[in-house]
Amino acid sequence: MQPRLLVNKRRKATEIPGELLEPLQACTQGLQPWPLFISGPAGVGKTCGALCLCDCVPNSLYWTSESFVRAVRAAESGESEIRGDGGTFRLWPSEIFRQWHEATLAVLDELGARGTVTDHHYWSVKQAVDERQGKPTI
Repeated sequence: MQPRLLVNKRRKATEIPGELLEPLQACTQGLQPWPLFISGPAGVGKTCGALCLCDCVPNSLYWTSESFVRAVRAAESGESEIRGDGGTFRLWPSEIFRQWHEATLAVLDELGARGTVTDHHYWSVKQAVDERQGKPTI
């Protein structure tokens, strides 16, 4: 399972846009509760800020809502496999949600990118949010 956005460079905290730095610091320093919800128009640095934090936090996960929902759907239909010691194994939705739950930091990006959502999309995102109660989440 490779949920992180693949980019050829690690981002640095100095790349976080100024208006996002304060809320990110407030959550990471325990001054504000998690989750952190970042909204705004395209191109202002929401994803960059979240990924900068992921690069600094071990065991962090990044998914777009669309890729997360597709991964859950594929696991439900038996179309998803992972390779491990001893061979290839079927990936179950419970494993996706377990890894999501256990991540030190989890980012679910592009929540508002779709005009309408299916029941499955809604259920998958709702369960993802429920799994992260009280945990660092963007």
